[in-house]
Amino acid sequence: MHKLKFVLIITSVFTLGFFSGIYILDNNRMMVVSIKSYLDGETWYGGGYRYTRTFNRSEMTPQVDKKTAIFIAYGQSNATNTGKSNYVVTEKVFQLFRDKIYFFKDPGLGGAGQRTSVWGLVGDKLIKNGLYDQVIFSLAGMGNKTLKQLTEEEVYEYFKSEYITLLSKYGRVDAILFHQGENNNGRSSKEYKKQFKIFLSKLSSDGINSPIFLSQASYCNKRIDNELTEAQNSLIETFKGVLRGPNTDLIINNEYRYDFCHFSHKGLEEYSDMWVTALMNYSET
Repeated sequence: MHKLKFVLIITSVFTLGFFSGIYILDNNRMMVVSIKSYLDGETWYGGGYRYTRTFNRSEMTPQVDKKTAIFIAYGQSNATNTGKSNYVVTEKVFQLFRDKIYFFKDPGLGGAGQRTSVWGLVGDKLIKNGLYDQVIFSLAGMGNKTLKQLTEEEVYEYFKSEYITLLSKYGRVDAILFHQGENNNGRSSKEYKKQFKIFLSKLSSDGINSPIFLSQASYCNKRIDNELTEAQNSLIETFKGVLRGPNTDLIINNEYRYDFCHFSHKGLEEYSDMWVTALMNYSET
């Protein structure tokens, strides 16, 4: 009798949760997950929830030449779709997702989150500044990850797969745009440097040899970790293939961060300018 009551209670709770939208069975992973993520266009893919809704996007076939830039963005939330903006891409900016190319539209396909990424702005500005005629991105990052998790978990395998797909399609990946640090805030900077060297070694062993533009980034929840950004700076100065990306700890006022961590529209404008400056400076060397 007690067993029957237990089964009835569990069945009732599951039924209530299913129809109220709290959770649903994910056939891909055979587990109960949030139905809200499905309704918002996110599914569990490549180590976490990624924006995967393509039904309102047309597949493209851009003709790639020397004036086309090909980038893969990696890291945590500020490398994905967590910005707060209504920006709409106007230039020839595209992105790879599941072996197909689409016109770039936020939320970026493959990125975690349902808001705006910095990459549409970066692509538009690179083109408007005359550096490229077209830009192709792949978004491979995942929010709330430490550097160690980005090196070892399923999310790394997704990054590697996207990189290899870009390489097989176009014969090159011009750079890895890497933004991570917020989730290492307050952790050992010595361990960060050690883990980044492991990351570099893993890239090399997997045949991934594109230059890495590394952000100096630590600020989140009203706290800067100067030891972490010093470690990131040391890595940039030590390793030939690690280049200087944005220092986002310089844009931390409330007008730039809507929640003391992620970027507002004004923050995305500043952040994208930093990426454009870094990429333009490198192209001129």
